[in-house]
Amino acid sequence: MIENIIKYQFFIIIPPGLEELAAMELEEKCPDLSFNTQKGGIDIETDLLTGLGLNYLLKIPNRILIRIAEFKCRDFPKLFNKLKKIDWNDFISTAPTSIKTSSTSSRIFDSRKIEKTFQDAFKAYRKGRPQKSKFLESQKGCEVFLRFHNDTCTVSINTSGERLHKRGLKTQNSIASIRENLASALFYYCLKQTKEPIKVIFNPMAGAGTLLIEAAYFYKNNDNREFDFLSFPILKNKAINLDQKKLPNYKLIGLDQSQQAQKAFEANTSNAKLDCQYIDSDFFAPVNENFPKPTLTLINPPYGKRLKTEQEKLSFFNKCIKSAINWGKPDIIGIVAPSEFIRDLDVPEDYEALRPLEFENGGIPVLFRPFLHLKK
Repeated sequence: MIENIIKYQFFIIIPPGLEELAAMELEEKCPDLSFNTQKGGIDIETDLLTGLGLNYLLKIPNRILIRIAEFKCRDFPKLFNKLKKIDWNDFISTAPTSIKTSSTSSRIFDSRKIEKTFQDAFKAYRKGRPQKSKFLESQKGCEVFLRFHNDTCTVSINTSGERLHKRGLKTQNSIASIRENLASALFYYCLKQTKEPIKVIFNPMAGAGTLLIEAAYFYKNNDNREFDFLSFPILKNKAINLDQKKLPNYKLIGLDQSQQAQKAFEANTSNAKLDCQYIDSDFFAPVNENFPKPTLTLINPPYGKRLKTEQEKLSFFNKCIKSAINWGKPDIIGIVAPSEFIRDLDVPEDYEALRPLEFENGGIPVLFRPFLHLKK
């Protein structure tokens, strides 16, 4: 990447519970960067192009913010004056599309007054320093974050735009699809637990194919969508240069019995230019003896209302693990399900339980339980 002398502060928003894993991804993909991990995210100080380029590289985060100001502030007149002095023309072409506020342990806490003060300050700034017409033509806004903590205001701009889990690869969803960044996290966690090279990835109950697509694209740049930072005026005549990665040569196998899932699976994997095998079969039925041995089996089973009791759910998830073993005895099995029903999952014979991941999927607290095959 092109280096810049000026350093900027970036904050990478991470799904709670996945901070350590996201830090591992960042360290692997950007070994020269220094960073600090905290609950909910990662702080980085780096040059502008490197920080913005993380949108292309990282697969676990939700969003990447650039912090453009931080100051002590206990009243609205001072907030107005501080906001008016920020050089907004570097980052905003027209006007912000939205303003997000939060406040803890601060005298400024009324979100409506904060937003009104920001709007007034931004208008006052633009009155004295109107944006150049060539940037106004883009008609591209952005999202501004104002965070107050202990009477300190931190001003940030969302460089990503839409959440980063929206890759631009999938054209269709199935029922209860897992978010792409969470699917990436599950794959990466398993990848770091095995010394065996990944050859075959099996995804029973495959749905829209999210887990397989994310596994294949984990190391490929996310260049199938637009990011808000591309409209930043400060980027004029600057380019982000990234190494182009090739897709790995994994054998990808999905299984499902739903016609809706099959349609979404085939559309999505085709759009992602992946050669995936689809099996229309019952995961709990006898297995063809010619089925290849998976390196990794990832299971995202349904955990909706049809399973009424805790015992029914625990029994079902244990059944999923047993069936996964029948389908080729994989090197690693991973299953994600609600925390309350999967903590007491049986450890299958000849496997050891690895440390679980705990996070939220669609607002539901879930655990990812991985099991590693013990080689004899």
